[in-house]
Amino acid sequence: MRALGIQQSNKKRSKHMSNPDRLPAEQMDEGDIVTVESFEQAVDFAAKTFRLRLKKRFTAGEADADVMDYHAPEHSEGVAEEAQEFLRIIQRFDPTLVSDRDIVIAGLQGLAHDLVQKATITPEGMRIRHRGFYPEDITEDDRLRTLGYEKGNEELSADEFVAELARYRYADGTSVFGMDDPATREEYREDIGTTFPKFTPDATLPDGSQGFKVYQPHLTPRSTLRGLALATADLRGEVGGRRTFKSFRKIKNKEYKESNVWVGNELENGIENVGPEMRTKITGSMVDWITKSQVTFPQWQKELLRQSLDENLILKGRTDIQNAIIERYNFEEIIEGSQTFAKGIETQADAVIRAVDKRVGEEFFRNLVEEFEYAT
Repeated sequence: MRALGIQQSNKKRSKHMSNPDRLPAEQMDEGDIVTVESFEQAVDFAAKTFRLRLKKRFTAGEADADVMDYHAPEHSEGVAEEAQEFLRIIQRFDPTLVSDRDIVIAGLQGLAHDLVQKATITPEGMRIRHRGFYPEDITEDDRLRTLGYEKGNEELSADEFVAELARYRYADGTSVFGMDDPATREEYREDIGTTFPKFTPDATLPDGSQGFKVYQPHLTPRSTLRGLALATADLRGEVGGRRTFKSFRKIKNKEYKESNVWVGNELENGIENVGPEMRTKITGSMVDWITKSQVTFPQWQKELLRQSLDENLILKGRTDIQNAIIERYNFEEIIEGSQTFAKGIETQADAVIRAVDKRVGEEFFRNLVEEFEYAT
């Protein structure tokens, strides 16, 4: 393999990398043009660049890293894998609908979709992520609007994604990823935009029950199959593939810990130093998460997956493909498991209320803290 030429954005001359196997970002400034010999080489370097940024920004031990329980680099890796497998299922049924290039791009998008994770920690100790892809995502949400930011994480991540792909060029100057075409750039941005979530606390399910609904308003019937794959992998990856109820529970508990910063702050000096009132508050918060959010999340995602597949203009009427995709998701086990586990927690909580011996409540509190994997 020849050394890769790197064109400096502020100089006429170009330089050669001393080690072509090293990551470009380690040897040049962001924004410099990278001249590559093949599509595969560009993909390899882009993937390594995204992984390096995720590591530096969100991994413990890195300077200035914002370490989070849920939105860790492993989440982005999982989204990339799930999105690619989603597209491979479609390709196996109809190769005309999904190209190998689509699968590769979706993998890169999965790695990049959460490159930016800005957030505000409220005085109450809640982490509020700076979500948003379009301006109205922020301006029409009372809680987000008060935080005072102009661009949301989804938009910033999408911009960073296309900016990175635009760096890669063949020797004749042609963009490897077609980034000189405004329509392609916007399509790739909108794919990542599909991951933007919104929330309805008491939405009504088809069976008449109510529960916490997480949905993606920018996932529309006109979304590309890459966008559909990416949105599905991001929101429903916790119930897909080889997921069990146990693994689902662990993932959702990480999401709780990431959002409820105040709980970690209260527990950081050991549970023996948490006063009775705070123990009651933490217990109530954790019980609500288990018995409400965890129960209705998989129920809603089952409905939303079917809806998104049926409404997508490319997959509409393709029940063979739709059924094959749905079979990949372990909804029934996870729905049943979450309901059973929630009933058990409710029974224990009732026992604590009736108990005379305060040690019953202390044991229940300790078990909850361990369930969410806080240090005791």
